[in-house]
Amino acid sequence: MRLSEFWKRVRVELEAGRSVFACIVVDQQKGSPGTKAARLLLTEAGRQYGTIGGGIMEKELLDSAAELLASGATPPPEIRVAAHRPTEDELASGLICGGSQTNLMLVFHPDRHLDRIREIATAVASESHEVVRVTNTGLEKAGVVGPWADDPVKLLQDGRENWEVVIYLRNQRRMAVFGGGHCGAALARLMNDLGYAVSLIEPRKDVLRNFRMPRTVRRINKSFESGAGRVFCPGETHAVVMTYSMLTDVEALDGALTNDFKSIGVMGSRPKIAQIRSRLLEKGFSRLQVDAIRAPIGLSFNSDTPVEIAVSVAAEVLSDREKNTNG
Repeated sequence: MRLSEFWKRVRVELEAGRSVFACIVVDQQKGSPGTKAARLLLTEAGRQYGTIGGGIMEKELLDSAAELLASGATPPPEIRVAAHRPTEDELASGLICGGSQTNLMLVFHPDRHLDRIREIATAVASESHEVVRVTNTGLEKAGVVGPWADDPVKLLQDGRENWEVVIYLRNQRRMAVFGGGHCGAALARLMNDLGYAVSLIEPRKDVLRNFRMPRTVRRINKSFESGAGRVFCPGETHAVVMTYSMLTDVEALDGALTNDFKSIGVMGSRPKIAQIRSRLLEKGFSRLQVDAIRAPIGLSFNSDTPVEIAVSVAAEVLSDREKNTNG
């Protein structure tokens, strides 16, 4: 479940006078089906949004959450370890896939939390550098932080009872796709589905209208070079260049290099990429800058269709993210 959708849905339920149950994965070990920062909501009407890993663990959580909402109770926030192993101890989740995850569980009530949730939803919508802190005493919006952290959520724990969860309100998983053609549109949709904040840069208005694009994808109808400067938080954003020609690829890479994106990749054949590198050097970019461009981007397998190409690029980005998280 996307970060912005999570807090927006909580606000909608509270504004309608209904409580909502929330669960967020705040820590995990390898093998856990619930990935860090995964989110789940359950409404009083029984509607589920998002997932924390599925299976019997999630079913039992939802059953107990439904009973809790029906009772009208608003217990204090709680963290609970779910160990995915075939044992009978109190931590066993019912799953046997290995690893474990720590889940934060809380109930938002309209009378107690609406004003705070409105503040949080506004901060998320504006992509503010802010955090929420949750302890066993409640929810606290703690204001602006910096420098920006690497984790979307952090568990700080000193013993079983003394803990704090820090939730960052800006999506740290970000991508800018340069080129709104078949491949660019497929990648933008896929990365959006994976929970990334996606900007799609395309100067041709008719091309931007040709593909059904989720509203959460930010479309920038500017030249590739100037559009790079319209991307929020470039230093936290992966840039992927897949425009309609070599010359426009160079234009997009010029904008991406000038605006210091977190990483830059370009799609294309090796002869085409050699030409692109040469032209960027001629434009005055250093050998170090040019060599840092990932080219061709995407895992090396027989990927020819737009969707296959999008999957290869997304898989490489996710693989790098896992290496950086675990390394």
